[in-house]
Amino acid sequence: MATAPPVTAAAVTAITAMTAHLSGSRPDVSPLTCSPLLAVVSRLPHIVVGVGEDSGGELCDRASRALAAELGVEPALLPGGHVGFPEDPEAFATRLRQVLAAG
Repeated sequence: MATAPPVTAAAVTAITAMTAHLSGSRPDVSPLTCSPLLAVVSRLPHIVVGVGEDSGGELCDRASRALAAELGVEPALLPGGHVGFPEDPEAFATRLRQVLAAG
């Protein structure tokens, strides 16, 4: 049986941001945008917020766009809806590779 990957601080912050967006409060996203280690390295992490092309206006779309806005990044449009990868895995994988390569 495969084990799930560890939950990172960035993932926790992203989930908190989406949850807070839904509840109307504003999350603290500073852990995603700065840290003493990043200042030393002078490099921000590459964060991609994906949005399903067919999810326009849905809860997942609004939360993801709010997170992207808080982080100061443009959301990446990916094929399909909220879970586009099983809808068309080949198109999804192709677009995801393009987005990650462009980063």
